[in-house]
Amino acid sequence: MDQAAMMTDPAVVVRRLIDALAGEGIEIRTAFRVKPTDEDKWYLYLAIPGVDENGKTSSYGIIHRVIRQMPELWLDPFEVKVIGMTDTLTSAATELAKSKVAAGSHSMPNFNTYPGVTFFGGSTFGGMSVDGVYIYPMTKSTVSV
Repeated sequence: MDQAAMMTDPAVVVRRLIDALAGEGIEIRTAFRVKPTDEDKWYLYLAIPGVDENGKTSSYGIIHRVIRQMPELWLDPFEVKVIGMTDTLTSAATELAKSKVAAGSHSMPNFNTYPGVTFFGGSTFGGMSVDGVYIYPMTKSTVSV
């Protein structure tokens, strides 16, 4: 895959950002893009442990700095939202991302364009009216157990 195509792949952009943030000491537990019904753009939500107790300010500072250092991602820092682990959106994303693999003779293969990415096309997600949600998979290196 060429470099330009790779940087337009949302799953690659999110993975590169999460890896860069991990290098800065920010642990992302859940990452997902949301298109709110009443908005014209998509937002990237990052669920970060400790935000509920310590606030979002320091996380936003690091995230904005990392995004400015990676212009090839074409990511607007103001389209990134930090949320805590107790947020209803975090709970909704975590629940949807759980394995939904069917077992048995009637199981269907996953033909998802972005393997591992969960798409939600419902109308309400964590209490928010949405047109769509993409939940990105977390790797063992980005999630502490």
